[in-house]
Amino acid sequence: MSEAIVSSQSEHLAEHSTIFEQIDSLINRLLSKEGELDHGYAKLGLLLVEVSEQELWREAGFKSFETYLSTLIEKYHKGRTQMFAFFTSVREMKPYLTEEQMNDMGITKLSELKKATKKLGFPPNTAVMDVAMDPRSTVSDVRKAIAQNHQFTEEEQKGTWLDLGGFFVTPEEKLVITEAFSAAWRTDPVVQRSVKNEIRTKEGIIRMAMEYLSVHGEAAERGEA
Repeated sequence: MSEAIVSSQSEHLAEHSTIFEQIDSLINRLLSKEGELDHGYAKLGLLLVEVSEQELWREAGFKSFETYLSTLIEKYHKGRTQMFAFFTSVREMKPYLTEEQMNDMGITKLSELKKATKKLGFPPNTAVMDVAMDPRSTVSDVRKAIAQNHQFTEEEQKGTWLDLGGFFVTPEEKLVITEAFSAAWRTDPVVQRSVKNEIRTKEGIIRMAMEYLSVHGEAAERGEA
């Protein structure tokens, strides 16, 4: 084997080794900035995308990209869902946003754009992107902008925006909630399945709230509940 080939291969391996070193260094820097963890992850996501798409994990001795990602999760004590969010959010949104834009808006808002893009089949419009880029906006503001521009008609946007967020439930709790919604939707007037899911959810919550208030509202007011 010629010296030129050996030199080329050595430079190739060194370049890839540098990528893994950059990833380790970047994670350490991000973890040291507890108050800024939402920002700076676009660079990390882009490096992970490069490792995945170019299959650099092979030369590093890993069986798969998922195996490599698992080592990062274990090494830096990051949740699997969180680490995959960094990777997938950047991978899906990099055709539409620059690294600087993704870093500026933060991984949380970027994740909302990714979910919307997957649901819509195309990226949210400029109005939504502008809200996401606004440093004063919150994740709830981004969700509201997505709803206003892509989910609800003008008639359906009466009132103020209410973002209930999300929470974890046990299987038993999930069953109770699911059955409660099902009962609320089947009560006359029936909420048809053709109605938008967001509208059905709102109607179910209002019906359950009204039922609870009709049974316990007065006692609660008197301090007897």
